Amino acid sequence: MKKLSVLLIGIFLLSLGCITVQSYTKPDVDFSKIKKIAIVKLDSHDPLLSQVVTDHISLGFRKKGFNIIEKERLKVIIDENTVRQSGLTEQDRKTLSLAGIDAIIVGAVRTRNFYQGSIGATPQLAIGTSRGDEKLQLTVKMFDIENNDVVWSANIHELDPRDLDEIGEGLAKSIKSRKR
Repeated sequence: MKKLSVLLIGIFLLSLGCITVQSYTKPDVDFSKIKKIAIVKLDSHDPLLSQVVTDHISLGFRKKGFNIIEKERLKVIIDENTVRQSGLTEQDRKTLSLAGIDAIIVGAVRTRNFYQGSIGATPQLAIGTSRGDEKLQLTVKMFDIENNDVVWSANIHELDPRDLDEIGEGLAKSIKSRKR
């Protein structure tokens, strides 16, 4: 019985802080050619959450060896709001290419609350005061500047806000043929 208790506690502790990333990497993409990546501040109903998650993604990709362009420099090059709302225009792609940027990451982060009901948990968008278990939902895509193709995308569902430190590295690790 004691061994079972220790095993269950060990499994529980291992499950803490683990995030599950669902991702797609376009076949035959050579990520070693992607030298500089721009990360657009994530779309969100909460500006602080958007900034914090964007910073974690940036840090994770830096730790994996990618060169991330500073957001202050990106603001001078393109209008992030336009990119979030309409996508990359031909002019944006030319401007980013001239600045030496090979890829751009865009995405969104949402807060969701799960309310316990008679038929399990029901997800609802968080509006106003939160009740229930708050979780984050994150979706990101990386576009190749040269041809505007999505070369990588990822989703994280039901992320515990306490696991924010793991977002960036988890996403960067999900790139199948990542930069060497």
